[in-house]
Parts: sequence; C-alpha cells; structure tokens
Amino acid sequence: MKDAPPFTIAVAAVWRLCTQRHRRHSVGSMLAEMGEHQLTIRDYLRHSNLSVTNKYLQATSETKRVAQDKLVASILPTGSLSQAKTTLIQ
Repeated sequence: MKDAPPFTIAVAAVWRLCTQRHRRHSVGSMLAEMGEHQLTIRDYLRHSNLSVTNKYLQATSETKRVAQDKLVASILPTGSLSQAKTTLIQ
C-alpha cells in the first residue's frame, strides 16, 4: 500500500471503519438510485423478505425533490404555479 495514492489509502481507511450494516445501506440505496427493482435489491442483499430490504433503502434529497416536482406537475395545471408566484410578487 506504500505505492498507492493518498486518496486510495484514505478511502480504504474509511471503508474499513464502516460496518457491514453501513455498507449494505449504501449499496441498497445506490441500487435504488440506479433504478433497480426492489426485488432485485432484495435478492442481491440476500434478504428473505422485502420488509427487511426496505429498511436498507434511503431516498436522497434529489430523489425526493424530483418526486415532489412530479406530484406538483400532476396536480396543478401547466403554468399555474408560475402564475401564482407572479401574482404574489406583485
């Protein structure tokens, strides 16, 4: 490891400090962010049922924002949100 760049050594040190549980949370969340199906993630993490897998999945702020934007867009007519903001400003 003497020849490895410092960044690699730092990452390896942090990785060693992480528990197996934290790694599983990270891997499960990363797979979900990449759009993998929950059953695929369950099988990959070798869980017996989906309720255990769901404990490992965490939505990121970006994912939550995109979901909120989709919800608002489906509820409000096109352009009504921007019109409401304009009315409030005046």
